[in-house]
Amino acid sequence: FSEMEKEFETGYEPCLVKNQAHDLICPFCLCVPRKPWECYHCSSIFCERCIKKWLSTHQKCTSRCPKENIKEASPAIKRIMANLEIECPHCKLIMRIEEFDSHFPVCQNPKKCNNPACNQLFKGENPNLIENGKHFCSLECKFVSKFQKLIDKDINFFKILRA
Repeated sequence: FSEMEKEFETGYEPCLVKNQAHDLICPFCLCVPRKPWECYHCSSIFCERCIKKWLSTHQKCTSRCPKENIKEASPAIKRIMANLEIECPHCKLIMRIEEFDSHFPVCQNPKKCNNPACNQLFKGENPNLIENGKHFCSLECKFVSKFQKLIDKDINFFKILRA
């Protein structure tokens, strides 16, 4: 499991989801499902993990519908849920749930700029700002760091010449 999958193993805390309907909450864990399943007979929504665990010992859904009616949620339900807004518990940014899964791991583990004059913590990963495995918060920091290396090389060169 990734860090996000551990923290949001079954679903998202309802207090983080801004515009959810109460009928989109799993009756087992009381979260907004991360991987929604539904009973096509009674329209109940469940987290995949919760309903699979339930069905391993029961033959009906919580509303007593036959087990055969419970499947992965329909594309329409998935779209509705993907467009719900959620607040990141780390940075408090509000985004759609479908964006949250890629945002959360980066937000949870911010990077430190490798420019010694900056050392700022930042979120996100821009391939243009990575050089030799070192992360920079901006192009300016990347260029300043390169420039500093050139200056350091020149200083070492002159020290060798003087010796």
